[in-house]
Amino acid sequence: MTNKHNYKDATYTVAIEVSKSPTDVFNFITNLSQWWVEEFKGEKLKLNSEFELKVGEGHHSKNKVLEFIPNKKFVWVTTESLRTSDNFDWTGTKMIFELLAISNGTRITFTYDGVVFEKDQDKLKEICDYCIKDLLYNRLESFTATIEIAKSSNEVFNCLTEVAMWWSKDFEGSSS
Repeated sequence: MTNKHNYKDATYTVAIEVSKSPTDVFNFITNLSQWWVEEFKGEKLKLNSEFELKVGEGHHSKNKVLEFIPNKKFVWVTTESLRTSDNFDWTGTKMIFELLAISNGTRITFTYDGVVFEKDQDKLKEICDYCIKDLLYNRLESFTATIEIAKSSNEVFNCLTEVAMWWSKDFEGSSS
């Protein structure tokens, strides 16, 4: 890739393991609006599909899917981009997700392969780690539980506020 202004070619890879199957992970990561961006415009993702992503007011990109191997690999390239806060253009950058089944779930390896401002190499690591280790991981590993109890809401509330009765024998202070 030809360097623009004060850009530098950069590759950063991060891997995480989750307790979901490769099928569940692939279906989740290819639905980018669930975890990656604020706004997704385009068709359902498949090989050669084109889509737009938007984060905040001035962070926008057009993209194209280059590889789409269900439950194994998902790659897109940015075909046009702009971050208005600093005029950063990451056109040509690839976002690569590779999945590997492991005994207790899936290993997800994410690679950013593109450009950064020379001064922002550490920032790239922080952003990638945040997107994968925080956003993706936390959304894949989160869950919701519902418990039905044959008691009135007042009885449940009173029980919950008597913390020393159910949380810990070493409870000190007031739970009111």
